[in-house]
Parts: sequence; structure tokens; C-alpha cells
Amino acid sequence: MVKRFATFRQKVLGPSKQVDFHSFRRSFATYLERASTHTTAVNSSVIAELMGHAKPTLALAVYSSGLVPEQLRAAIDALDRVIEPPVKKHLQTLTLGACTLSRPGAEAGP
Repeated sequence: MVKRFATFRQKVLGPSKQVDFHSFRRSFATYLERASTHTTAVNSSVIAELMGHAKPTLALAVYSSGLVPEQLRAAIDALDRVIEPPVKKHLQTLTLGACTLSRPGAEAGP
């Protein structure tokens, strides 16, 4: 995952080393936490699953099958409420079509 992020980062940001995998994860976690104050769609279980962490409680870790994609999508959509306008504007200026990450063995996009 770190190598895939490095490839993505270089395509989007160029040779800059200011943003690494962990700074991206910290930002993502921070925005998710902020979004949790705006909607019940984002909670500690959702954040843990999106971050690839273990479930926050033993009961969930043992008995839960996980969240459905619609629940995860609602959490991602909630980020739109908390990402600052300058950050959104910058993200919109990036052309990500050529920077999509493909799964191993899949062909890269145009």
C-alpha cells in the first residue's frame, strides 16, 4: 500500500517529499473525526474500517461482519462538509484521471 501511495503521490504532487503516507492518513483521520460531528454516518467503527484498523470493541471484532459499502460511502460523502474550501479548490484543480491507482494485474487508466 505504501508503494502504491508513493506512486500516486508522485503523479499528483511531483517529486515533493513533504507529504508521506502517514501524513495522508493523519489528514484523512482528522477529516473523518470532524465529519463525525456533522453526521451519525461517521463513527468510530466507520473510521476504523476506512482506516484499515481492527474494530474498536471486542464484540464488533468477534461478531460483526462489517459495514456495507453504502455506510462507508455516506462517511466519505460527509467529508465534503469539513474539508476547507481552499483544499477543495486545490483538489479540484488536480487532474486525477491519469493518476488513478489500479489494482495489481489491472490495466492503468488513461
